[in-house]
Amino acid sequence: MKTSPFKSTERLIIFTTTSYALLLVILGHIKMIYRLPGVAFGITVIAVFAILCLFYFTNERFKEYMRSFSLASLTFIHLWRILAAVLFLQYGAEQLIPSTFAYLAGYGDLIAGLLVPLVLFFKHSKLSFWLFNIVGFIDFLVAVGTGITFTFLDTGTMDTIRLLPLALIPLFGVPISGLTHIVMFDKLRLAKFNA
Repeated sequence: MKTSPFKSTERLIIFTTTSYALLLVILGHIKMIYRLPGVAFGITVIAVFAILCLFYFTNERFKEYMRSFSLASLTFIHLWRILAAVLFLQYGAEQLIPSTFAYLAGYGDLIAGLLVPLVLFFKHSKLSFWLFNIVGFIDFLVAVGTGITFTFLDTGTMDTIRLLPLALIPLFGVPISGLTHIVMFDKLRLAKFNA
């Protein structure tokens, strides 16, 4: 938990994030997410990320709170991408999602996730955080772009992405990862380096 200046902000963020995750699990369990047309699902993924970014850039309190995390903490969050990579590659191997998407998203997430321990080992180096953030953000753009393209084509090959547990990656993990990349870029561009 953060110190007192952010206590109420942190409580609200934890409550909102937990509620959103729970809502996704419930909607996924009753197949409401699966019933979304591909285009609507893709728009939802983009909208959630856009709302988070908009809130970050327009709400000073939220921006201060997010910036209060160290670069090391923001990087550590990206370890989850190893699990995402395993799921993408497994689903791709079983031909449950398009192999192009599975390989691009899977190997990109694997590289980003495996970079995390290396970056944290060299956390005294601003360059290591820049490299991680650039590589991770490129993977983010490629994976989201490829996923959205296949989803908008709505050929049925991406239907599995709307089922649990896979649906949690684009609807929950992707927006949070994208936001942490934005925050890291914001922190790294500031003159003062704080790992």
